[in-house]
Amino acid sequence: MLNRLPKHTASINDMLADIGRPTPKAAAKALGVSEATLRRYLKHGAPRPVLLALYWLTANGRQDLDDELHYRASFATAHVGVLQTEVRKLRATIDLLHTMGDFGSANDPGLPGQVRRAPRPLYHNDPQQPPAPSPRPRWIGGGW
Repeated sequence: MLNRLPKHTASINDMLADIGRPTPKAAAKALGVSEATLRRYLKHGAPRPVLLALYWLTANGRQDLDDELHYRASFATAHVGVLQTEVRKLRATIDLLHTMGDFGSANDPGLPGQVRRAPRPLYHNDPQQPPAPSPRPRWIGGGW
């Protein structure tokens, strides 16, 4: 960011003229210095931090800010376009995976618009029907 500071600025007299020639009292207050210090700056030149503070209030400083904002807005617009393209590709991939088959995995995300199958009950809760016998494991009474 430091490389974006202006390399050259106008004199303090020119910058104060550009921002509407504020009174010495108002300019000194805005810069946080005394009126005597401001008069010294006007006579002998101001230090660079003072010139940089005033620069952003001038027409040139505001133009630099406008250019930066335009650049950032253009970059953001292009970035949104790239992200939208990526979303379209990912949705196409998801659609392809859905056509391959739905095998009801335990961690099925349940995407919007997709009807999930009800899981099979783990326990028999219907008192009208007897529970189905559970299959015997192969290792009981039958060997491998």
